[in-house]
Amino acid sequence: MTENLKKAIAMLKADNIRLAMTDGDTVFTSDVRGVYTLIELIEKGEYRLSDFSAADKVIGRGAALLYAKMKIREVHGIVMSEKAKEIFDLYSVPYSCDTVVPFIINRKGDGMCPVEKATESIIDCEKAYSVIKDTVNYKPSKGKSVNVPIIKKTKGDSDMKKLGFGCMRLPLTDKKDDSAVDIEQVKKMVDAYLSEGFNYFDTAYMYHKGKSECFVKEALVKRHPRESFLLADKLPVGMMKCAEDKEKIFLDQKEKCGVDYFDYYLLHCLDKKNFKSAEKYGVFEYLAERKKEGEIRVLGFSFHDTADVLDEILTKHPEMEFVQLQINYLDWENEKVQSRLCYETARRHGTPVIVMEPVRGGALANVPAIVKNMFAEKDRSLSVASWAIRFAAGLEGVFMVLSGMSDMAQLKDNMSYMKDFTPLTEQEKALCLRAGSIIANKETVPCTACRYCAEECPEKIAIPELLALYNKKINGDEASAEEYAALTAESSPADCIRCKKCEKMCPQKIEIAAMLKKIAKSFP
Repeated sequence: MTENLKKAIAMLKADNIRLAMTDGDTVFTSDVRGVYTLIELIEKGEYRLSDFSAADKVIGRGAALLYAKMKIREVHGIVMSEKAKEIFDLYSVPYSCDTVVPFIINRKGDGMCPVEKATESIIDCEKAYSVIKDTVNYKPSKGKSVNVPIIKKTKGDSDMKKLGFGCMRLPLTDKKDDSAVDIEQVKKMVDAYLSEGFNYFDTAYMYHKGKSECFVKEALVKRHPRESFLLADKLPVGMMKCAEDKEKIFLDQKEKCGVDYFDYYLLHCLDKKNFKSAEKYGVFEYLAERKKEGEIRVLGFSFHDTADVLDEILTKHPEMEFVQLQINYLDWENEKVQSRLCYETARRHGTPVIVMEPVRGGALANVPAIVKNMFAEKDRSLSVASWAIRFAAGLEGVFMVLSGMSDMAQLKDNMSYMKDFTPLTEQEKALCLRAGSIIANKETVPCTACRYCAEECPEKIAIPELLALYNKKINGDEASAEEYAALTAESSPADCIRCKKCEKMCPQKIEIAAMLKKIAKSFP
């Protein structure tokens, strides 16, 4: 058994997935039952599958014939049928298994698996391939490897950890200036994060007043080998004024980050309006070309809208290889955010998911006392924030959860439970959802502190900070007059001119102007 096969088996058992394949550099994983994923890999022809070692939950005769067609290097099955072993022996494919059964049963448990039955008398793998595609009613996915989360990994790192380093809330030397990033502290955090085996960094053109990418270059790209980390960046579709902007911004991002390619690249903040702009300006076609040229490894988009809009995008653009969604236990049933509905839509399309805002901009780290006590009673060793991140990370189809960590303490806390991640039990998931219901009934403002609003405000009102202070008051925590005075020393909520530029930029669709008026009345 080679090291690659050992790693594939470890991934299969650790991540609750059904298929894991690796050649040492690239890893495929899938949580889809049956042989559909194997057909996709063969159909796409994007990789030399004979270099891969595979670990599969269930291998019947049909799957064995597909592996034989791939000329797979070696394979291990948790459950393998006697008929599969016959095929592997016939084609001299190295194999091993945990359990051998006479045949694979169907999902109802009352007979033989349809694929096993359809290939019962077939030994030619090419003929079997055609029969199997007909049996499962396979339909080409027009460019996207459906149900196959393709994850590019650094060589020798097959245990891709699910905690991503979000570069939107980096530590500051001046809390009033979002561009005043404490670069020395960021360097220490980056080094600590990489040293624990994590490697996914997420930045964007708009973060930290347009300087996040530069900080990533200084703290990460200049100081660590390119192959030691994965870098994600985003094209700000909402900022585009003409078709030419897409190339101008993309080239600027490469220079600011100091890289020749992005491991992951996203159309930023797609909603109904931005989706129309992306199609109007030819963004999808342009980024597909950049991917073809090797400047993008994996292409997807981040999303802030309702599930029907997400369904429209994924239907029209099946070439998108992943989607980044706002998922947390507070927004799970939220009518505006629709975390659950959007997640289920992505799953229905077989699109892998990255989670953003798992802690809702820090709101789920600062919960009401009653919720804090609920979590403490369950496990006092875990931080409040850990429940939110683990809730998101344990969802099937989620391969990365982003956390915008503002200091070393937050980073260390997150790494402590994500280094060897254990999904929540059903009872623990229910506890999180109950906590979400309690917090939702407090009528707090759903601000995630992305700061897009503050950057647009002509009166320079400290909108995110004021909303956070208001939430503290609603939660029953001390929200002092001194804090309010400090935030309003230069501009107060009463200075709002109701231009609503902030509301146009808000991913959460908060009625900010009305809230500022309410806040002005709430504090003396």
